[in-house]
Amino acid sequence: MEEWLVVDGYNIIRANPKYSEDIEVAREELIHDLMEYQAVSGMKTFVVFDAYRIKGLRTKDPEKRIKIVFTNKEETADEWIEHFVSKYKDDKRHIYVATSDFLEQRMVLGLGAYRISAREFIEQLAKSKIGIANQLQSKHTPKAAKNPLWESIPEALRYKLEKLRRKK
Repeated sequence: MEEWLVVDGYNIIRANPKYSEDIEVAREELIHDLMEYQAVSGMKTFVVFDAYRIKGLRTKDPEKRIKIVFTNKEETADEWIEHFVSKYKDDKRHIYVATSDFLEQRMVLGLGAYRISAREFIEQLAKSKIGIANQLQSKHTPKAAKNPLWESIPEALRYKLEKLRRKK
């Protein structure tokens, strides 16, 4: 079953104190985190930013693996998300919406999507970062350290075994 994730961008930024005070920097930090999360989760990811007060801003960045959406001038992220869920929800697709807005959570639940609170989603982002770090660390661990049997043998015996192995 296909899984899609829709993130209310500014809502998640406001809920996470680790993001910058500068809104443009915070937006880029969130996008970076979402690209990592998408790589780990495999979910098709959309991040929606309110642009209803900014004239003429509605872009999607084709360079990214996630879809970045700025709403129309007279449209909020909540309205865009509701329309998106009602348009794309079907039996072969699960849509998850990450927001801390309680009313929005109830609306998307009513439309058939799953909700993820901002707190839960921030925890998921943190866990995915730890998972990535662990994967990278295990790739760079020497082969001998990956073998628990080898590690349990005393150093003197390991030396003798290695010496025997190399005589062949």
